[in-house]
Amino acid sequence: VSFPNVNSEQVTEITLQSLSENVASLKEKIARKIQIPANKQKLWGKAGFLKKDNMSLAHYCVGAGETLIMSL
Repeated sequence: VSFPNVNSEQVTEITLQSLSENVASLKEKIARKIQIPANKQKLWGKAGFLKKDNMSLAHYCVGAGETLIMSL
């Protein structure tokens, strides 16, 4: 997945092992890459707000190569 970096106009890419990973796992990877704490991130995909951290990305219909939007 990829998402626009809130501190610049660049898009940051994150590689996942599987879409069965949960939202919390993705947020931790984002936190390590751009130093924004996972608990401050709000992620949006084509299917809407990825609200529950324990749910899989597949649950939210996140697809390979999809761009997510992050707000704080």
